[in-house]
Amino acid sequence: MQQVMLEIPDELVAELTPYREHLLDLLRLGLAEQRRMQAVQPSATLDQLLQQMADEGKLIRPKPTQPRQQQTRPDLIHSAGKPVSEIVIEQRNRD
Repeated sequence: MQQVMLEIPDELVAELTPYREHLLDLLRLGLAEQRRMQAVQPSATLDQLLQQMADEGKLIRPKPTQPRQQQTRPDLIHSAGKPVSEIVIEQRNRD
C-alpha cells in the first residue's frame, strides 16, 4: 500500500477526524460517484460534476474564502489657517 500526503484546510480536517478509520472507504465512494457522474456526462469537468452533486444535495461545497482587504486610510485634508483643535479650544473658552 502506498502513502499519499494531502494538504487540506483545517475545517475539513476537523470534519474528517471522526471518520479517520473510514477515510479509505470515503475516498472509494467519492471516486465511484465521480466516475458514475462522468459516465452520465463525459464532457463535464470536475468542477461541473461537483456543482451538480451539490445541486442534488449529495455534497456541500465550502464557500470560497475572500482575502482580507487591507484597510486604507482616507487622505488627510489640508487647509490653510489654524488647526481645528485650536479653533475648538477657543470656542470652548468663549462659552
